[in-house]
Amino acid sequence: MRLRTLEQEKFANTKETNPNAVTRQENVDPKALLTLVGIRISENPIPGYIRLYNQDFIVEEIGLDEKVSTIEPELSFSPVANSPTIYVDLVKYGMGTIEAVTQLANALKLPVEKVQYAGLKDGRALTSQKISIRGLQGGLVETPVLTHAFIKAVQSGKGAMAQGTLKGNRFTIFVRTKDGTDNAELEKKIHEIEKDGFANFYGVQRFGNRLSNPLLGKLLCQNNVAEATKIFLVNSGPLDLPLYVDIRERANAVYGKWSEMLKVFDEFPYSFRHERAVVSSLVGFPDDYKKAISTISDQVKFWIYGYASYLVNELLSKAAAGEVDLPTPLPLPLGGDFKSDKLYQERLLEDKTDNYNMYLRQFPFLINKPRSIEPWIMPEVHSLFFVPEGVIISFSLPKGVYATTFLTAIFEIFDSAPIPTWVRRTMVDIKATLEIGSVQDSLGYLKVDISEKTISDTVSVDVNFSGE
Repeated sequence: MRLRTLEQEKFANTKETNPNAVTRQENVDPKALLTLVGIRISENPIPGYIRLYNQDFIVEEIGLDEKVSTIEPELSFSPVANSPTIYVDLVKYGMGTIEAVTQLANALKLPVEKVQYAGLKDGRALTSQKISIRGLQGGLVETPVLTHAFIKAVQSGKGAMAQGTLKGNRFTIFVRTKDGTDNAELEKKIHEIEKDGFANFYGVQRFGNRLSNPLLGKLLCQNNVAEATKIFLVNSGPLDLPLYVDIRERANAVYGKWSEMLKVFDEFPYSFRHERAVVSSLVGFPDDYKKAISTISDQVKFWIYGYASYLVNELLSKAAAGEVDLPTPLPLPLGGDFKSDKLYQERLLEDKTDNYNMYLRQFPFLINKPRSIEPWIMPEVHSLFFVPEGVIISFSLPKGVYATTFLTAIFEIFDSAPIPTWVRRTMVDIKATLEIGSVQDSLGYLKVDISEKTISDTVSVDVNFSGE
């Protein structure tokens, strides 16, 4: 948190002295971004802007017991004495799950692995999810002080949360549309998708902030570890700020001179924390690229997931166009067996990644196992409400399904800077509008100043992790 805070101050200073360095100059075509992650859209959907404010994108976890972890604060805190496990709802604003959990663990003076959760929630959002806390001596007797996060619904229990132990998520999202959008046609389209379903694409956030995870994963599956390392360190992405592009270009200019390269990344040690870990390893063990990327094992897992997800998106695009029929459930590639790879064999051969199983064994933290997904998803739409600025949609999806995937089936999604001129910036309490709670209550409890640094064209340190 200290490094992040220091970088936010540095960004603020840079914005005053050189605003162009921290401002994207033009919008990236949403269709072009989807193509980079294997998604082909044949229709011309309605333009829509999401996440103008973090509170425009609300995610509330649905547990296996079908209880919803809501974002609203409680009137009072209920302490829990000694208990093997303490369960709480973690509400966070504008940060990823990993960062929020780390902050909570530090506040409780616990190792971060003592705090467990069922899944990652979006960073650019207002979210709530159930987590478990173990090993807390003396229990939880007072509310820990957190920044842009709080806990609620404290209760004692046993066991611990584990990945995937949730039913799904309830989303409440404000999509800002152009003036003159045909709301009747939009409503008709949403109800058609509610009835017929949509292709279960992996959303853009699956592929990393630079959308480079598929390429990095493919290179590892080809046993080209050195090239994967270089691309990870020096290649920029289509959404990168000019400041980040400059840093990577300067790092590339001294590539192989690891100590000099480390100094470049040290200019922004939080944003480039993973790059610094890799280069620090190379300072001590030059050219041992396997050892270097193993220092960021969690990120490397996302590289493999990214390549597999790209292959799935390509196949789903063909199915959506009527070119192929898919089984239900749909086996995912890179599962380590013939059954999981059969549907993707032609592409694996083309990419020269058909021997991936042999090459990935050198990384013990990469565990290949057969997995599958539902190729078509039936959303549960709870309500629609049109306001002059756009439409508020409340809906639920099963675990592992991206809200942006559902929205992409309806809209041409814009969610980055610069903000299109047609976006109207009125703040709306979207839960209060739907009469299902209140955003304002949560923001007040979080002590978030929604008048500052909350619009997505305001520069802040990147906290969207690759696995969101």
